[in-house]
Amino acid sequence: MTRTVPRLLWLDSFQMGIRELDSEHRELFEELNQLMDCLEQVPAGEEEQAALSARLAAIITHHKTHYAHEETLMARRKYGGLEAHAREHRRLEKESDLLFQAFTELPPQAGEERRILALRIREELLDHFLHYDLRYKSHMLDAMGR
Repeated sequence: MTRTVPRLLWLDSFQMGIRELDSEHRELFEELNQLMDCLEQVPAGEEEQAALSARLAAIITHHKTHYAHEETLMARRKYGGLEAHAREHRRLEKESDLLFQAFTELPPQAGEERRILALRIREELLDHFLHYDLRYKSHMLDAMGR
């Protein structure tokens, strides 16, 4: 089968220099890759679609837990952009929840529509990392004296 969605590659330049966050970010990337693997392989059967829904729900929950941890670390290191970053987290949580709700309301036979919604969630989460998380990288490193 030809892969239609490329895997996310973790680059060393993504590292924040904070072991906990780097580990969480790598895990989140891998979860998104596993989701895409499922989307590439899963037939439209009801049981498989239920498993896909459960995987997507777990990814969203893991991201929410990560956001809380990230905000705690930002506050500890007195990041000036914390309030705006936290607002973006809340926006992303709402958007992910809405997309997930739409995903679960589609019948299993609507495989392509479900796939598109899952891809939108993936893109939202990836966009956040690339445009928001990497923005505070230098502050966090400076706060640690690096």
